[in-house]
Amino acid sequence: MGVVGVGSITLYDQNDSPVAVLSNEAHPVPCNSDGASPDLSGAVSTLSILLGNDDISSFYSVSVTASSGITGSLSVRTYTVTGMTADTGSVDFTATRAGWPTFTKRFSLAKQKQGLPGAQGVDASKCLGLFPYADRASLQGMENGSLAVFYSADVSERGIYQYSASIWNKLPSPTPDQIARTWLYVLDAVQRGYGISSHYIGGSTSFETLMVKFLYLLKMKLESTGAIFSGGYDEYGNNPGGGVGAYIGGDGRFFGVGASFNSADILSLNANLIKTIVSYEGSWVDSGTWGGETAFILSPLSGKADGQLFSTPLMDGGVLIVGRAYASRCSATVFDSSGNEVSSSICAWENIGPVCCFNSGRVLLCDAVNSSIVRFTRETNGVWAQIQTITAPGYIDAIGMCAISNTTALVVIESNGIFYELIVNEDGSYSSFTQIGSDNTYNYHIALVRRDSGEVVMIYSRTSDHYAIVATRSPSGSWSAFSVLVADNVLVSALAKRPDKSLCYYFVVNGNPRNLYSKKMDSSGSWGSNSHLWAVGSGSAPDITASVLGNGKTLLSYVIASGFDKYFRYKRDNSYFSSIPIGNFQTTVGAGIINVGQNSNGTYIKFSDGTLIQYQQVTTTIPASSGPSGGIVYQYDFAIPFVSNKPCLTVSGSEGGPPPGGARFEVYSIGAETTKWGCAISSNWTSTLYIEIKMMAVGRWK
Repeated sequence: MGVVGVGSITLYDQNDSPVAVLSNEAHPVPCNSDGASPDLSGAVSTLSILLGNDDISSFYSVSVTASSGITGSLSVRTYTVTGMTADTGSVDFTATRAGWPTFTKRFSLAKQKQGLPGAQGVDASKCLGLFPYADRASLQGMENGSLAVFYSADVSERGIYQYSASIWNKLPSPTPDQIARTWLYVLDAVQRGYGISSHYIGGSTSFETLMVKFLYLLKMKLESTGAIFSGGYDEYGNNPGGGVGAYIGGDGRFFGVGASFNSADILSLNANLIKTIVSYEGSWVDSGTWGGETAFILSPLSGKADGQLFSTPLMDGGVLIVGRAYASRCSATVFDSSGNEVSSSICAWENIGPVCCFNSGRVLLCDAVNSSIVRFTRETNGVWAQIQTITAPGYIDAIGMCAISNTTALVVIESNGIFYELIVNEDGSYSSFTQIGSDNTYNYHIALVRRDSGEVVMIYSRTSDHYAIVATRSPSGSWSAFSVLVADNVLVSALAKRPDKSLCYYFVVNGNPRNLYSKKMDSSGSWGSNSHLWAVGSGSAPDITASVLGNGKTLLSYVIASGFDKYFRYKRDNSYFSSIPIGNFQTTVGAGIINVGQNSNGTYIKFSDGTLIQYQQVTTTIPASSGPSGGIVYQYDFAIPFVSNKPCLTVSGSEGGPPPGGARFEVYSIGAETTKWGCAISSNWTSTLYIEIKMMAVGRWK
C-alpha cells in the first residue's frame, strides 16, 4: 500500500499560551433615581497579559473603544471612566503584539439607580464573626443583641451566642434569622474541624430543616417547573434585568455568572468550549546556588540586629520573619511569594519565639519567658494579640514549634536538661507537658519541621560538645532516640521543607570566620553530606532561619556579626519550578488531555483515550571521526514508561552552531523499549562536535 497520509503535530507548553485579564470586568455605578450624578469612583480597569506566572503586558500595545455615553482616558493599560450619560455602557480593550495573538476584553458598566426612601426599620442583630471560645472576654465592638459564633475543642462550648447585659449567652435554639446571619461562620468552624453544624444551631434540627434554612440564606426558590433560581432569574430562566444570580431548570438548562448551557443545543456543542481539570506534574529543580546577599531592616527603629530569628511560610506563599532589632521590641517582616519585602511592623512585647501558620492563615507565636510560654496570634489582617500564658515545668532554656495539622501545633521545650512536648490548638486549648528525652541545649533554638509523611524532625545543638543532635517523632506521637547528626561545633540551626518533599538543615559552625553549611534529607529520610555555603562573620553569635517561598525558592535569613554589632541579611536560592506547572488546572476538553508532566527525562502528555506522547531534548558531544560505520550509541530513559507495545520513535539532531559547510554528522534511531530510547551518531569531522538530540515518541499509557 502506498502512503495514505502525511502530517505534523505541534506541541506547546501550557505556559506558552498567554491570557488577558482585566482587573475590573464589571462595575456598578451608583447614581440618583433619575440616573444623574453617577459616582464614578472605582470605575477603573487595567488590562494585563499573563504567560504562566509571568506578566508580559509591557510587550503589548493597548487601545480602547468606549461605547456611546462613556468618556474617559487611557494611561498605558489603565482606562479611567470620567463621564457616563447612558444607563449601561462598555469599554473594549484590544492588546496587540507582532507575531502573537490579539486579545480583546470588555469592561462593562451599569448604573445602579437609587430607590425611593422607605420607612426606617429596626436594626438587626449584628454578627461579629467566628472566634475561639477562650477569646470571648477580649472581643470589642459588641452591643446588646450582637451575635457571634464561638468554636472550641469542648462540644458544650460551641454555639451561636448573643450578647446581653455584658454577658455572652449561648442560644440553645437559634431562630432561622439568627442562623442565616451566622451560617457562614458556622460552616467555617466546621471546616476547621470543630464539630458539625448541629453543635451550633441545635442538635434536634432535622436535615430537611437545615436545607430549608440554607436555601433561605441563599434566597433561592423552588417552583412547580422544577427550577431552582436566585438573584435576577425567574422560574423560567429569564433575567430581564441582567442581575447576578443562577438558574437550574428541570429540563437540564442552567445559567449563571460566567456559564450557560441549554439542553436543546447539545448537538451543537463545541468541545473547545467545555473545560475540565487536568493534573500537571511538573518538577522542582534544586539549583544548588544562591542569589546575592540583601540587607533588610526588621524594625524601622534600628538597622542593627539583636539576634533571634524565626520564620514560617504563609498560606499565600509568602514568608513571615520575626526577630528583635537592637534596642527594640519584637518585630515582623512579611515577604511575598517571590521573596520581596512587603511590610514590617513592631509588636508590643520584647521577647520573641518560634512561629507557625495554620490553614486558616492565622499565625501562632510562642514566646518563652522564664518558666512560662506566652502565646500571641497574628490574624489574617496582620493584627497581633496576646491570647494566653501556659506554665511550663521549669525555666525554659530552649523552644521550638511547627504545625502538625490544619489547626494544631507541636511545641518542644528544654527545661533543666529535660525535653518536653506540648500540643497547642488554634482554638486556645492545649495538652499537658509530656517528657520525651533528656539533654541540655546550647542555643535557644530547637529546629522543628513536619514532613509530608506526618513525621516530625527535631534538631538542636548540644551543650556538652556543640554537636547537632537529631530525633524524630512518628505520626502516632512516639519519639526516636536522640543521635548525633553533625559532629562539629554547631552554634545555631534551622530546618526547611522543600517542594520535592526533602528537608534542608542549615547550621552555623563556630570559627573565625563562622561558616554556614547545609545538609539535605531526601524524601526517603536519608541524610546527605555537609555542604559549605558561605561565611557569616565573626564576633557575637549569629542566628538563622529558613522557609520556602511560594515560587519554590528558599528564603534564608541570618544575622551577620562584625565585632559587637550584628545586622540582618537574607539570600534566596536559585531553585525553580519546571515550565510544566505543579497542580490541577482548568483545561479545555477538546484536546482530550488529562495529564501533563515533566521531569529530568523529558515532557509527557496523556490523552483520555490512552495515547501517550513524550518529547525530550538532550545535549552531548561526539568525538572526532566516529563514523561512518555504526557510530556511537547513546541511550536515555523516558520520562514515564510506555505500556504494551514499543512506541513509535522519531529522533533528529542539530549542531550547537552552524557548520562551515557540508554535513558533518548523522543521527540514526536504534529504536525504543517501553522505558528507554536510543540513537547512534556518526561523525566525519576531524574535531569534537556539540550535538542537540531531539526525540519524540508516541505510544500508550494504558
